[in-house]
Amino acid sequence: MSPPIRKTGHDKALQDALATGILQGAILEGSDADIIVLNPNASFRISAISHHSRSDTNVYEGKTGKGKVEVTISGGRVVWEEGNLKITSGSGKYIKMPPFSYLFDGIDKADAAYLASLRSPVHRTAAAY
Repeated sequence: MSPPIRKTGHDKALQDALATGILQGAILEGSDADIIVLNPNASFRISAISHHSRSDTNVYEGKTGKGKVEVTISGGRVVWEEGNLKITSGSGKYIKMPPFSYLFDGIDKADAAYLASLRSPVHRTAAAY
């Protein structure tokens, strides 16, 4: 069940989504939500062998973690269950995004502010050739 709408603006966002037919994230029939079933008490061991990747190494190899995704439902289909990936090649959907998207907005500005806060003088000299 979805949590109740409590914050100002959430009701407006829901109204807009219903009006436009965009129900991403809603747990309703025909919506675009991806759902996981998480077992917070389960533990797991990280291993490159168990990951679905072309890489044969993992920097966290052998470490253990707590909290395990038991089931993943995407687009109305169970795609992960009992440690098995249940998809067929080509069943995914490509979403075009620009490189260094919104996740990186402002990083250069934050880095510049941090470096300026160090108050370390930078002495530049001409390169000797």
